[in-house]
Amino acid sequence: MSIKWGLDHYFKTTQRVYLNPGALGCNEHAIARYAVVELQKGTISVQLIGTTYDNKAFLESFEQLNVPDREFIIRAFHGNQLQRDFKDGNNI
Repeated sequence: MSIKWGLDHYFKTTQRVYLNPGALGCNEHAIARYAVVELQKGTISVQLIGTTYDNKAFLESFEQLNVPDREFIIRAFHGNQLQRDFKDGNNI
């Protein structure tokens, strides 16, 4: 078994389901990830879903608030989205 960090993962055995839809806000893209789990007649169905959101103001606040190591945090935990996705006013 491996432990994954910041990623979505899901696996099941005959008696258990292990589910982590992913870290909210700490992704390479501005995607809120969640899961829908359905239980019906002894079966389990899992859907991993993601929806985009606008996080530009949040990321820009790192500079405004003078957050220590902000460049590293944005690069490591947010995939450098300010440089990559918001240049020229575009988002993903």
